[in-house]
Formats: sequence, structure tokens, C-alpha cells
Amino acid sequence: MTEKIPPTCLACVHYHVASPLSCRAYPLHIPGEIQSGRVNHMTPRPDDRGIQFRRNKFHPAYFIVSRPPDECLFCITTEGTCERYVPVMGTWEEDDEFIRWLLESGLDFREVETHEADAFIESVSRQREALNPCTLQFRQMIYLRTREDNKR
Repeated sequence: MTEKIPPTCLACVHYHVASPLSCRAYPLHIPGEIQSGRVNHMTPRPDDRGIQFRRNKFHPAYFIVSRPPDECLFCITTEGTCERYVPVMGTWEEDDEFIRWLLESGLDFREVETHEADAFIESVSRQREALNPCTLQFRQMIYLRTREDNKR
């Protein structure tokens, strides 16, 4: 069991900041399968006292993964899904496997405010625009092909 709290929990209105491994649904301890990202808590689970994920509307739900030399921006939506920003495409993609991969890999991530997420997107957009158009198109094709291969 991991002791790193999933970003989904951090973005949830029920999460107990003062007691890091608990929430209103699980006041003693968030179960390992939720902590690991193997199971999300958008649907009822055993012993959750009828309480599931609800995103805190007043809390930015953006996170940056520190992975030298690259960083990755992702967010938790109001539905509790994960969206990852894809710089080469300039778009957001739903990627609910990302959190599980992130927690299994042990990479560090940190919460960021909306203005920091916007600055990240602006920075990678400038980098994308500076690329030779043929190079950009080639990288986009590689990304799309890799994504298709991973879906199979």
C-alpha cells in the first residue's frame, strides 16, 4: 500500500487535510486500492458510508508532475476523471490510467494554482509554435500512432 495520496483525493471536498490518510468516507484510513489509484471512488464502495468523490469547486485541481527534464500537467475534472495536457497536440485528453501509473512510478507531483497551469500551457505552446511545421506534424503523427497502439 502506498502512502502517497492520489490527486483525486486531494481535489475531493471530503478529504481531511489535517489527517492525511483519511476522509469523510473513510475517517480511519483511505483503503489501499483507492490510495494506489487502482480503484477510483466515483461510485459507491464497501464501507464508504454512502460518500463518494465530489470535487471541491473552490480548490484548483491542477497538478504538475516533476519528471526531469520534462514536466507534465494534469487535472482532476468535476466528474473525478483525470485529464492530461498533451503539449505536442495542444489539447487535453482524458487519461484515467495516468494517476495509477503516476502512483506506481513513484514520481513526485505537486498541486498548482490555475495561473501556474495557464503559464505551463503558454510556455509549451510557445515551444510548439517554435518548431518547424514538418517536425511538429511528424511528432503529432508519432504521438497519435503511439496512442492507437496503446489502446490495442
